[in-house]
Amino acid sequence: MNSNKLAPNTIFNLASGLSWRMADILDLLLAQSSVKIVVEQDPLRMRPSDLPCIVGDATRARTLLGWAPEHSFEETLAAVLQDCRARVAPA
Repeated sequence: MNSNKLAPNTIFNLASGLSWRMADILDLLLAQSSVKIVVEQDPLRMRPSDLPCIVGDATRARTLLGWAPEHSFEETLAAVLQDCRARVAPA
């Protein structure tokens, strides 16, 4: 579809449709760390009201734009980490 035919302010979710546990994301980040990091959960900060599983639905983007993910979540996470490191690196 031509983007000129979309309604103004059309919202799109860009997602793989896969669910990731925060612990798994943390493990991926820790695996890329050059220092040892100890992670401790604080039970007082746990929020039982949080949804246990959230999955993004990119159907609208796929249907109207022909969009499909080109990079895996792991690749994207590594790229974000690399960008963050570059931003805080000493000049």
